Amino acid sequence: MGAREIADGVVTAVNRYGRYRAEVTGNDDDLESVRVTDQEISGTLTLVPMTLEELASLREDRDMLRALEAAGVDNWEGHDHAMSILRGEG
Repeated sequence: MGAREIADGVVTAVNRYGRYRAEVTGNDDDLESVRVTDQEISGTLTLVPMTLEELASLREDRDMLRALEAAGVDNWEGHDHAMSILRGEG
């Protein structure tokens, strides 16, 4: 089952309840997200499809960043330069 089929299943399940509305953004080749709107609180939740491998990689990156921050990487002399590169300034 591909991402589009899963997204369509989520939309079908969510739309069964009158309080919620769901829609898929993107197309079959480039599924972007599933947006779920709560009609009662005017809130929107965006579900972004990704593989379990992508999720695991994001968690590993998060954990490494937390460890670097705990070790004081923000006090490293190259920190400002690295942030400039990240912002596309360097």
